[in-house]
Amino acid sequence: LIWSPVRNSKNYLVQNCLKKEATNTDWKTINYSTKSRCLIDNLEPGKTYYFRVLAIGAGGIGPPSRIQAIMAA
Repeated sequence: LIWSPVRNSKNYLVQNCLKKEATNTDWKTINYSTKSRCLIDNLEPGKTYYFRVLAIGAGGIGPPSRIQAIMAA
């Protein structure tokens, strides 16, 4: 995954779930990154995964990004 960096953010939480209409409890954190990209592995081929990123800055955790749907190959 690659996303646009958020100004003044030092870290990012990458979350995913398997539901298109997910609630906050459906999301699980799968990566903690200091860069605006990360490699996601161990995905089941043919399954659609939904991803979002949350920036972490001095003020805490920001709102989630727009959700991206990706089908694992």
